[in-house]
Amino acid sequence: MVFNYKRKSERGSTWTETSMEHALQAVRNGESIRKASLIYNIPFSTLLKHVKSNKTTKSLGRFKTVFTPEEEQEFVTHIKELDSRFYGLTRRDLCVLAYQYAEANHIIHCFKNNAAGQQWYQNFMKRHPELSSRTPEPTSVARASGFNRPQVERFFENLRDVIEKNNILPANMYNVDETGIQTSTNRPPKVISLKGKKGVGAISSSERGTLVTALFCCSAAGAYIPPH
Repeated sequence: MVFNYKRKSERGSTWTETSMEHALQAVRNGESIRKASLIYNIPFSTLLKHVKSNKTTKSLGRFKTVFTPEEEQEFVTHIKELDSRFYGLTRRDLCVLAYQYAEANHIIHCFKNNAAGQQWYQNFMKRHPELSSRTPEPTSVARASGFNRPQVERFFENLRDVIEKNNILPANMYNVDETGIQTSTNRPPKVISLKGKKGVGAISSSERGTLVTALFCCSAAGAYIPPH
């Protein structure tokens, strides 16, 4: 399969969509196609094709995207929304969604087996570099509902009030965190999320097997307490 189509000629690199728009406007104003192609450095056959279609967009050979940039942006918005709610889409979910979207909107496609193919997925991810495939951390519904912007802001406001009221020094401020080691495997599949995002979560059922927890504690001044 062709995942990275490359032009075999440099004809498309001599013009931009802006220059094409100016050339089309010149033709509409009475300029000949031949002269407009020379002025704006656009091949005659290319300009002739765009004059007939009245479009300024540049296509990569005979390969065209199934969805328009606006339609793909709807996918990106939907992916971000689900990711923010800890229900990120897997690669398979996105491919099935692309097929269903194309069928529902009567968009011509070449998808098979009721899902978009691996080639479409790879090209979609390259067109939207802000997305990446990440391994989420299993997150319970209780934690997902409690960890949101208003709750976090309220926590830090209360923390600031307590520090200012009691004049607490950094050496007396400790933070505790824990990490769990499960005896059974409960690894969720990768989901599509934003690049650089610190925490990627996915709603999961209750933990199974034996969980061993290790505690770590450190002060704001850098003093550590031995792990427990």
